[in-house]
Amino acid sequence: MRQRFILDFGRLGSAGFKVQQNPSFADLTGCTLYIDAYHHAMRFTWDETKRLANINKHGLDFTDAEQVFAGPLMLIEYKRRDYGEQRMIGIGLLGFLVVLIVHVESEQDIRVISMRKATSDETDLFFQNASYF
Repeated sequence: MRQRFILDFGRLGSAGFKVQQNPSFADLTGCTLYIDAYHHAMRFTWDETKRLANINKHGLDFTDAEQVFAGPLMLIEYKRRDYGEQRMIGIGLLGFLVVLIVHVESEQDIRVISMRKATSDETDLFFQNASYF
C-alpha cells in the first residue's frame, strides 16, 4: 500500500524545476512535492537496452534504483514535455552519491527511464530541503 502526501506550490519551470541561490520549496516557482510512504516492496522494471545504455553513459545501473527509493527521496513531477504518462523526477541517495531518477509509477511497479548523478544545484536542492522528508 502506498500513501501519497502532496504539497503543491504552483507551476514548474521549463527545466522541470527552478533552482535558486538558497532555495526552499516556497521559493521554487511551481514545485509539486510528492512524499510517498511505501508499505510493501514495489517492483522495479526497465527497458534492458536503456539500462545498458545508461550504464555506459552515466555509470549507474537501474538495478540499484530500489536502494534510492528505500531512503529519503524528493519527487517532482516532470512537466517539461508531454509523454502521455506522468513522469516523475526522484532525487535521492545511492550510498553517498546523490542521484536523479526519471521514472513512471503505477500501482504495480516503478519503471525506471534514466538515472544519473545529480548536478551540484540538484544536490544542493536535495540537502537544503531534506527536512521536508
